[in-house]
Amino acid sequence: MTIINVCDNKELAIACDSSGGIGNKQMDIIKVPPDIVGYFTAHVALAEIISYGAFPIAVIDTLSVELNDTGKEIIKGIKKALEQLGINENKIITGSTEENFPVVQTGMGITVIGEKRNLLIIKLKKMI
Repeated sequence: MTIINVCDNKELAIACDSSGGIGNKQMDIIKVPPDIVGYFTAHVALAEIISYGAFPIAVIDTLSVELNDTGKEIIKGIKKALEQLGINENKIITGSTEENFPVVQTGMGITVIGEKRNLLIIKLKKMI
């Protein structure tokens, strides 16, 4: 994870993860549905951001697969991971897919950018 000080009172946390050869394509080594690939790859980066005390503000998926159908299924898994955190995924997801060549193996990367928020202190202040 990378931490960037934007200004005196603001930090951004950036976490990434990737997955390759895991999915439902012909050359994948481990066969699982694409939404599972999206969910668990997103889960890793989201967990890093949250463990630092940051709140996800952007999720960038770099999918080495076509949008229809594999890409949409991977994105479905990413959205599920965000929904479990109570995050409106439609406002923060962006990304890219491979539309230039036929793909025979699943590959993806994900980057999550979070804004540092000391959630524990906020919760404690509300309790006092």
